[in-house]
Amino acid sequence: MYFDFGEDDLVCIIDLPPVSMAAVSLTVEASGALHTRATPLLPLEEIETAWREVVR
Repeated sequence: MYFDFGEDDLVCIIDLPPVSMAAVSLTVEASGALHTRATPLLPLEEIETAWREVVR
């Protein structure tokens, strides 16, 4: 967890499967307590795999 002085006040890096992250995000948003934004992060290996698909 990191505090931020930019557009966001708090940044949390959470390693969850996409469906689990969607469930967490929907639950938090539905409570009205916080506004969330999820940004998927890809590990280098997945970027390399994607690049191999592009250069085929």
